[in-house]
Amino acid sequence: MKKILIILLILLLAVPICISAGQRIVVTANSIDYEHAADFIDSLDKKGRPVLRITAQELDAHNQEKFIIILGGPDAPEGIGIQVQELLSEKDMEFLREKRGNKKMFVKTNIWRKGQVVMIFAGNNRNDTKKSAKDNEPKVHEEATEERVEQLAENTANVEFNIEDFNYSINKSSGYWFFHWVEYSMSNKDTATINPMLDVELLRKDGQYKQYFINTDVTNFEEEFKPNSNWFDTYSEEVKLDPGKYKLIVRLRDGADSTVIKQDMEEFQI
Repeated sequence: MKKILIILLILLLAVPICISAGQRIVVTANSIDYEHAADFIDSLDKKGRPVLRITAQELDAHNQEKFIIILGGPDAPEGIGIQVQELLSEKDMEFLREKRGNKKMFVKTNIWRKGQVVMIFAGNNRNDTKKSAKDNEPKVHEEATEERVEQLAENTANVEFNIEDFNYSINKSSGYWFFHWVEYSMSNKDTATINPMLDVELLRKDGQYKQYFINTDVTNFEEEFKPNSNWFDTYSEEVKLDPGKYKLIVRLRDGADSTVIKQDMEEFQI
């Protein structure tokens, strides 16, 4: 009887571990970035996210995984740069190559399969790549979730959407900063016609990022966004900015039901 109770106790203790364990994350990097990202990878393991480490050459065999992280920029050695070049725009690669200290996290969805999150942590050099991963580690747990994948699986429109440029400046007479405009591009590579609608949101960091400004009906286009179409447009709004760190988010929605099709984000600080 005592042995049975011990066995039951062991099983009960094991159950929470099985329940709390999250979906695994595939991480691909070169040998140098793997070494630099040891703490980052360990943090995923400690939070119940088992990690499968692969090389760039093994990515093709694992590109159907739900959650993939790529460490390194467009010029990273051992094949990582080649993979990154296929996923980033020329503008993004130019930014990373421009100067030391430049780093960014890129989140791509539905790249090799429906319902997939691919996160790229890249920088101008190996130290900047390490900082990109370290700074954005909490974002992995926001994006790489089953709930997020389910949303992506439901919404798989083959549309490219990018923030191309945006502007904020100081009013010399008043001394106040203002956000002025954002330019964005979208390309409909899908077979379906979309009734596009956009919203723009500014989040300001105050401990955590909090909503600062939002226009939920920026542009409700009368013209349909047909397959093989490419659009470039600008949204203008004068918004007074307090000093701090900001996130600018522009979302492309389906005007029929307001479902978010794609979104892009830029960060800035004043």
